[in-house]
Formats: sequence, C-alpha cells, structure tokens
Amino acid sequence: MISDDLTKVGRASRAAATNREVIAIDQDPAGAQGTLLSASGAGEVWVKPLSDGTRAVALLNRGSTPTRITTSARAVGMPPGGGYVLRNLWTHSTHTGNGTISAEVGGDSTVLLRVSQGA
Repeated sequence: MISDDLTKVGRASRAAATNREVIAIDQDPAGAQGTLLSASGAGEVWVKPLSDGTRAVALLNRGSTPTRITTSARAVGMPPGGGYVLRNLWTHSTHTGNGTISAEVGGDSTVLLRVSQGA
C-alpha cells in the first residue's frame, strides 16, 4: 500500500515502490510474515522465510547515524554447510560468503537481502 501520489514521488521512491525483487518478497506464495530475530541498540534483524527455502533478511537501522548490523545464515534459518549467496535487493548486487551476514546501514535505513545456499 502506497499513500503517496505516484505522479509526484521522487525517482528513488518510485524505484523502491516498483522494485520487482522486493515485490516478489512481499508476494511470496508462502505468505509468511517477517519476524524480529534480534535487536541491539538501534539495529534490528528481521527475517522472512520464503517458499523456495531462501530467506529475506532486513537489516534495519532505527537510529540517525550509520551502524554495522551483523547476523549469520544459521541464525536466519539457513541450513549449515557450504557457502551462501547474498542478494542486495536495493542495489541489485550479489556476493557470496561463508555465513556471516553484515552491512553498514545508514541512519534510518534498511539493507534488504535475499539469502540462499549454494556459493
């Protein structure tokens, strides 16, 4: 649900509202809700299991200054072993890792990732 006049929103807001990867997370067939996994200071980690076994992970900074938010693939419910693929849904960039999920998150911002196994 968007409460803005889409003919008047800025470019960045329009891009966020029409991001196909984010819409796919919202409309995932599993219908699961995201849940708060952890919170420390202004940083929060939210997780949503998806129908294909991947996880949507939101690293949310409720503060006004940048902060590093860290969790792990195991903590968000991914199976152990192997590497993991982290897809940043805002920047459309992908990188692989060994299980650490971490990002410097700007003030009042969110990094939204899709985490899958198989790196």
